[in-house]
Amino acid sequence: MNSALIDEYKIHIINGKRYYEYDMTIPMTHLDENIPYLFKYKDIEIIASSWAKMTIEILKAIDSINPKTEEELLGIRYDWTKTEIFSKEKKTNYTQYKNLYLNTNHTATHSMMNIQGLLKAFGIDLASCFFLLRKHYAVEPLEVKTEVRAEAIANFSKMLKIKGYSDSSIEKLINNFVPINRILAKVSSGFDDFFLFDDYNAFCNYENRVKEYLIKKTYSEADETFRIIKRCLKKLEEFYKYREFYEYIIDNSVNKDLIVLLHKELEYLFSTLNTHVIVANKLYARMKMLYSEEMKALGSINNTSGVFLLIKTYYGTKYYCHEPYISNDPNIKLSNEDIILSYIYSLDEVTIPMINQFSDSMHLKRLSNYLKLFDDLSKDYIQTECAKMVKVKSLKISQDVIDQIKN
Repeated sequence: MNSALIDEYKIHIINGKRYYEYDMTIPMTHLDENIPYLFKYKDIEIIASSWAKMTIEILKAIDSINPKTEEELLGIRYDWTKTEIFSKEKKTNYTQYKNLYLNTNHTATHSMMNIQGLLKAFGIDLASCFFLLRKHYAVEPLEVKTEVRAEAIANFSKMLKIKGYSDSSIEKLINNFVPINRILAKVSSGFDDFFLFDDYNAFCNYENRVKEYLIKKTYSEADETFRIIKRCLKKLEEFYKYREFYEYIIDNSVNKDLIVLLHKELEYLFSTLNTHVIVANKLYARMKMLYSEEMKALGSINNTSGVFLLIKTYYGTKYYCHEPYISNDPNIKLSNEDIILSYIYSLDEVTIPMINQFSDSMHLKRLSNYLKLFDDLSKDYIQTECAKMVKVKSLKISQDVIDQIKN
């Protein structure tokens, strides 16, 4: 984001999210559609996303520094309200604090005024306090939203370009969000642009709301419009989910020779291990062993997730990728247990040590319940030893004998 805007609006980017610094010395500021995030004073640091919890936690912290008696707390008054701040009796919308109750039923504006009042009552200089707010997208400054939107569209477009999309396809996809955003505005309060999100979970929530809205309007997979909207949202979801990765490879060129080597070593693992699925950390371990210096050059994406995403980004049309699994067979089920079962069913006979060895070599989690496994396999395998099963079809014996063995 533009540094001038960051300075002007005192924006702090934390884990990719935008937070706004609030001047605690300013009274009566309109803060509707704002929630708290962080309060700091000397050694005190409190993180809370509800005003009631933030108020109580601040009270606990400052009361531990300079404790007040119950009578002193009951005597606290604010000039902007006649309502009791503390009460001896439990009342509606009051939160218990020690043996008293604090009025915490306030709007965001009055919650901040309440916090300011408590700090002053405890003799704390408001100018010495630091407070961060999280703003709803609807109340963010227009300049900020314009900048955020432009940056998101630019980086989303670059992600698609890296994946091999043509300029015309990218332009068409971006333009599709004009009607999609109109639907978003119908299903939400204040959200009207999918390019303003800085929170992946929030994006997914509203992505699902749009799809639910269309389904209620009798759209289905049979409708081309519905399918197009789903595809557009899915691509943007991927961008938000892995935004840090994509923005890294946009800003830092990745060695093209290393991309080729990743592909080469992945194919080597498919071939030598005689499998259709490779776990990303298996590929990562091999790359680190063979190409240590080249991998170090990847910087912050020099990890299992980075290797997975490089394959997904540059070879996504060739392989089926479902983190952390990479497969050359689009029909195979990609889960830890399914991959192990696929291995088992490829064998005429199998033992527990063989299964464990396969799991370890593939960087998979070992199965925890072999009694259940043998029971699940009983239709196709016969247990011939304590830790061994043999495929029924490989045995040249009659069905009657097999049934007697099973019984």
